[in-house]
Amino acid sequence: MQADYGFNTFSDEEIREIAQALQESDDTSRGDAVSETELREIINVLQETALCDTAGRITQQEKITENLAVNIAVIGESGSGKSTFVNVIRGLDDDEIEGAAKTGVVETTKYPTAYPHPQYNNVLFWDHPGSGTPGFDPNSYLKLVNAHQYNLFIMIASGRVRENDMKLAKELWSMGKKFFFVRNKIDCDLKASKLRRRRTYNEERILTDVRDNCVKNFMDCGISLPNVFLLSCLELEKYDFHFFKKTLEKELTIQER
Repeated sequence: MQADYGFNTFSDEEIREIAQALQESDDTSRGDAVSETELREIINVLQETALCDTAGRITQQEKITENLAVNIAVIGESGSGKSTFVNVIRGLDDDEIEGAAKTGVVETTKYPTAYPHPQYNNVLFWDHPGSGTPGFDPNSYLKLVNAHQYNLFIMIASGRVRENDMKLAKELWSMGKKFFFVRNKIDCDLKASKLRRRRTYNEERILTDVRDNCVKNFMDCGISLPNVFLLSCLELEKYDFHFFKKTLEKELTIQER
């Protein structure tokens, strides 16, 4: 079967029939009719032109695709662990190696900064300055960070869902933007409970309570079925980290398509 490049292919029999029809037509009675050989050459040229044009369009589309990026904004309150999260989700186990997002005990991210994923082409994680700092205005925050340019948002929190989190989530929801809520540093909450509530400590129950509370807060402000993940950037083998990675990879495939 011959590929269709936008111009039909002809068999030898069809070419002979076309040439004969041209020779017998009134328009070519002057003796300058197209011969079978000439007709075959014309068809070959047209086919080659169509093929080159199609190949050019494919090359152009590939270049466009190469320039497209999936932009993921990582937002949340200052001190929630956004920069460390950006590093671990990119497979970095050291915050001080070259190319890692800057981390520290004080606010280190002053401007939105893009960090490419080492495995997924065209995927950029944007580390943003923390919310909740002096001068932060949740009503204008998404405009300042130009929220429309991002395909996906990952909201990081290191404690209970706060009012700023709900305001930002509600605004993203109204914009039709998809977001994941990551309850980070869950290991710290568990260690504190184990230390202060030794007799009634139950890790599974605590994790369920925290997750249910996050979901309820977002549903109370009108967000149905929010994506909530509990994890620790220091203990990646525990909690929801692997589930989060699989969910993110699935979403990245959708966004890239």
